[in-house]
Amino acid sequence: MDDIEKKEWEFLLEQYKSLREEQLKKMERQYLITGLGIGGVATLLSAAYQYDIYSLFLILPLVILAYMTLYEAESRAIINVGKYVKEMEKEIIVNHKCLGWENWLEPSRYKVYDIIDFSSRCIPFFLYIGCILGIITFPKESEYPFVGGEKFRCIMACIYIVIGGMIFLYFVFEQRKKRET
Repeated sequence: MDDIEKKEWEFLLEQYKSLREEQLKKMERQYLITGLGIGGVATLLSAAYQYDIYSLFLILPLVILAYMTLYEAESRAIINVGKYVKEMEKEIIVNHKCLGWENWLEPSRYKVYDIIDFSSRCIPFFLYIGCILGIITFPKESEYPFVGGEKFRCIMACIYIVIGGMIFLYFVFEQRKKRET
């Protein structure tokens, strides 16, 4: 092996290591986002119901959508790194094709990841629905007459249902497409 080939292999090895490290960090961030997002939103949602803080119901859906978007960004980054690593493994590992995590991890083997991923998308969406129910069940008499008005509540609930439903479905279907390719 000449000097140039040796440097190429060293470069590939370092790139592989750094991509794996990046993937692990993104997974840690995704778990952190999930834990803090679900825990924080659930706490705020329960406080809104318990202490009649009805204005939280109007803000929390936006927080949940932001959380879902952060989760999705990390998820897509993890998949993209995995695809790149898989291509690297295919090119580098010539004699033993079963070697390499991404090559070994074929669709039948990551079903458990799909279940976890789908759960991590559904739980915030159920919290989102809880916020919409909170908007709908505002008391008739409120200290904020405009915000407490029935027409306003129905309009806000409808807007949130449409926007949240579309975003949730988009993320779920896009994720499936990304995993299948």
